[in-house]
Amino acid sequence: MSNIMKNKRKNYHAYAVLAGIGVSFCLPALMEPAHASTTIAKQDKKVNEKEAERLLYQAPEATPLTVEGEKTLNEHYVEKYMPVEGCSLVEELPKTSDIHYTPPKPKPKPKPKPVKVKPANVKSVQTGTLLKEKDTTKQVKPKVEANPAPVTSTPSATALSMTAEERLWLERLVEAESGGEPYEGRLAVATIIANRVEMPEFPGTVMEVITAPKQFSPFIDGSVHNKVPSPETKRAVAEVFDKGIRTLPADAAYFCTTEIAPRSWIGQTRPFITAIGNHSFYLK
Repeated sequence: MSNIMKNKRKNYHAYAVLAGIGVSFCLPALMEPAHASTTIAKQDKKVNEKEAERLLYQAPEATPLTVEGEKTLNEHYVEKYMPVEGCSLVEELPKTSDIHYTPPKPKPKPKPKPVKVKPANVKSVQTGTLLKEKDTTKQVKPKVEANPAPVTSTPSATALSMTAEERLWLERLVEAESGGEPYEGRLAVATIIANRVEMPEFPGTVMEVITAPKQFSPFIDGSVHNKVPSPETKRAVAEVFDKGIRTLPADAAYFCTTEIAPRSWIGQTRPFITAIGNHSFYLK
């Protein structure tokens, strides 16, 4: 019985040895291709790393980078630092990254052509003697009739009454507007004020007309307060308001200095009547 068991053990041992030998023979045969390829890949990787280090730290800076060297650096550092499919290490940098880059000078913009804009036809714009302003537009001569009608004194239907205070400020205004003008010029300025009092487009009293906002420059700049009416100015006011004398048409409502008339909205939009002294007179 013992001999039989011994024989069985010998047989198992032989089988195990044979099986071990078979496995030892088969495994290298099966694993050799994968093992060999892995070894080659590791060797190539080491070669690429050494070549990349040589290019970075040993190659002179003046030596240009070849296409093969660029590929080696790209593969090495992409695998080492950016192991993401689709990433690229070597890309063309923008021109602005170069410290020696000089941006091109921009082309000069064409100068805009000046646009002439006519002032709006607003009733509240200052009338009378307008304040002087810088001439920024092309001067246009006022439309003057070939033979302007002579200025004549014609009696009005009725005289205009006023208070003593209104008369004082009216005389001061006429003095401020036409104190340096001939007597006909004072009559014309007083006529414009009287016409406005009678027009529905303007206030109905002397004080309201002469103190209306943005109408007469002596009230705007305050110079009217320092004026002392001359005897000629008082006589002109009396003839126009007390005797009903008018030296301009009934629809004459505006005047300004002849110097600024070409660029003023009055001179550009209102029919011209005549010029007396330094003033030009216009219809409404």
